[in-house]
Amino acid sequence: MKSLIINRAVRKSWWIIVAVTLVAGVATTIFCTRRDDMYLATCRLRILPPKRSGDNDRALSRDSNSPGPYININTFVEIMRSDVIIKRTADTLDMTAEELARMELRIKVVPNSEVIEVGVLSPEPRIAINVANILPETFFSYLMEKERAEAEDERKYLEEQVQKAQKELKVTEDTLREFKESNRIKDLSSETDRMVGGLMQFETDLQQARVDLESTRSRIREVQLQLSESDQERLSQRTVTSNPIAEKLNARLAELEIEYAKLTQLYSDIHPDVLSVSAQIEEIKKQLRGLEVKIISQDVTAPNPQYQVLLQSLGALKADEMALQTKVDSLKSVTKKMERELKKLPESEYTLVRLMRRRNLAEKLYIALQDKFQKLKVFGRSPRPPGEILKAAVTSQNITRRYNFILLAISIFGGLLLGFAIAIIRESLSDTIETAEELREATGFEVLSQIPYDESMKGNGAVCAEKPNTPIAESYRALRSRLKVALEEKNANSFLVTSGVVREGKSSTALNLAVTFAQFGKKVVLVDGDLRRPTIHKRFEIENRGITNIYIDKLDVSQLIVESKTANLSILPAGPLVLTEDTPLISSEVFESDIVRSMIDLLKVSYDVVIIDTPPVMAVADVMVIAPLAGGILFVANAGRVPKREIISAAGTLGSAGAPVLGAVLNGTKLSHSYYKHLYYYYDSKNQKR
Repeated sequence: MKSLIINRAVRKSWWIIVAVTLVAGVATTIFCTRRDDMYLATCRLRILPPKRSGDNDRALSRDSNSPGPYININTFVEIMRSDVIIKRTADTLDMTAEELARMELRIKVVPNSEVIEVGVLSPEPRIAINVANILPETFFSYLMEKERAEAEDERKYLEEQVQKAQKELKVTEDTLREFKESNRIKDLSSETDRMVGGLMQFETDLQQARVDLESTRSRIREVQLQLSESDQERLSQRTVTSNPIAEKLNARLAELEIEYAKLTQLYSDIHPDVLSVSAQIEEIKKQLRGLEVKIISQDVTAPNPQYQVLLQSLGALKADEMALQTKVDSLKSVTKKMERELKKLPESEYTLVRLMRRRNLAEKLYIALQDKFQKLKVFGRSPRPPGEILKAAVTSQNITRRYNFILLAISIFGGLLLGFAIAIIRESLSDTIETAEELREATGFEVLSQIPYDESMKGNGAVCAEKPNTPIAESYRALRSRLKVALEEKNANSFLVTSGVVREGKSSTALNLAVTFAQFGKKVVLVDGDLRRPTIHKRFEIENRGITNIYIDKLDVSQLIVESKTANLSILPAGPLVLTEDTPLISSEVFESDIVRSMIDLLKVSYDVVIIDTPPVMAVADVMVIAPLAGGILFVANAGRVPKREIISAAGTLGSAGAPVLGAVLNGTKLSHSYYKHLYYYYDSKNQKR
């Protein structure tokens, strides 16, 4: 059929194809002959993972979902394109920012590396070379300024803490000496000494964790101050503390911190058990950082890359704060338990233990703070550059001729395709609905989603469960989100799915919506209300016992609901449409009965979402009977299959169905739509990486 349409289109409209191709070729030729020669200069630089003395290595990530403490490498690219870098570069070159902004900057990440390639396109070859070399240097200077500022803030904080710790150490030493002299006590028993040694180590770890926690909070306050000084959107107060996944991770982190503290008392840091627990702790911290960064990024719109840097830093710091607080709480629990054991000692010995602990903690805290303070001073004097130039721009190449040839070839090919498209459209115009706009105009219903058609997705129809990483599944998830809003506006938790005629995809839509709502965490029941042509039990491969058994055999609905393999999703089949005293059971009478109406009311109370698959509205009267029992109606139409007049007739019938129409779904749309092309590109690229 398609080949016949194409043949007729070429035969009747060949002149359109030739004319469009010639116009595209001639127009491109004229454009190319009037273009000035353009020169391209390129420079390559490598971004080094940021590292501050005394901190752990901070890995740089190319993945936008990675919880790095600063930003992913693509954000570095955006910073290089930002106004502040452009202005500083222009000032260095004695140019105006407007002149530099008019140049074409081609800044991109070299795949699978921390290398960025900076290309500058200009009609002047010398200017292109200068800009390509100066822009990365300006960018590095900007990053070093930011790093120095952070280091200086932390140095000031540590300097205050060192002074406090020094005074505390002197007081504790004097107090311990005076107590020993006045009570003539020298040493503790070996068992007590062992207990005290273990407790002191725990308290040392606790003090160090507190110092790290306060240092992190100080850096958080500084970042929040910078955010508040920027004229941006208000920062969301929502954090991972209210996230159920984070709560589980935090509980596990507390258990691991206690286990790690105990193991370090028995083994060295390189013991396999210690290393194993340490690795688990770091993995949980990484997951917490990822949650925090993702939530903050979703809640705040950042129109410039510098603001995004602050947001990413804040997300990672808040996750570190949570992990450190968990560690502090865990160590406090262990030390309190050991203190209760030491309180059983004689009073004088216990007092000596307490004073020794206080002196030991003060000494270790002072040493640790002093060491960290000295390292930060060294870092502040000579910070490591944030990157290095791998290949400076030395020459520039004239790319105009090459691009003119490519542009001409593309324009001719594009003109040819456009001519074919116009010819085929002229030939294949029909009275069917093809687009969401046409469906909206014909029915008056809001189109909530378009579901693309793909031959590779054939099966039982449960695409969202079997192939969740596909554009079709993504379309169903988008439909779920919009449908959820529509239900909330109607204060309802139930809806029926119907269509104008058969084979428009209403059952597949109902099934996949049920799966996506269940995957979203909702408790869902899918009811097969199409008693004449039930299909839901076949798709889930279960026995067809359901609504008609409730009506005829007076069974309780709880005996007939089946739990599916998908978590949170339950199924209520239609049941057999049996004969009663030689008279066929009429499906509409089933839904008019009190027992079935009560059953649906019970399902609304028992489940978060109730989805009813019903017959087509133009086939039987069942929809008009079922609609008042549901909170709304979802209308399904198939693109290019049903004449527009039948769609309009079905929509008119639903207008008096007794329930509001929540919206419409257009099934079987063409994958040539740009939205789905981008989705397929995304998922294909993702699969290839795997």
